[in-house]
Amino acid sequence: TPMAFTITGIAFFWGLSRVQLFSIMPIAYDTIFKSMNDGVIIVDPFNRIIEANPAASNMLNSKSILVTGTNINRLFSEVVCSTALKTETVPAQLEIEISKETTSRYYDLYISSIFNQNLLKGRILLLHEFTEKRNVAIISRERSLLEQELIERKKVETALRISEQFNLSVM
Repeated sequence: TPMAFTITGIAFFWGLSRVQLFSIMPIAYDTIFKSMNDGVIIVDPFNRIIEANPAASNMLNSKSILVTGTNINRLFSEVVCSTALKTETVPAQLEIEISKETTSRYYDLYISSIFNQNLLKGRILLLHEFTEKRNVAIISRERSLLEQELIERKKVETALRISEQFNLSVM
């Protein structure tokens, strides 16, 4: 009825102008997307960048390359692009190394496909850094090996001492 359309129109006008009904979600999305610690890159079905957050730019050290429309192949090795980005239905997870000058950083790369009515619409690439955990694990492993070697050396020293004492007592 015309009266219902009028009331609905007034309600929408009020929601749009006073309460900013439809601008709350984009602001929340933008705030969350830009403040995430993990890098997020959204690509279309042809692996062209649609959007990337600042964390992804920092992780990849390539602010100029993360431009809308740029092909993701420019950022990652051919192995990543040929295997992980070819799968449409199965989410992929890879460990990748990105070298910056003299240091290397290590990331888990999660790739998930976005579908709408069974059609591939794009992919989300999530980068999570694990460099510190990796370094701690390496140090822990090295420490464990050194401790095992020290224990073995003490056993050998003890055996040598006993052998020397035995040899002295026999003479």
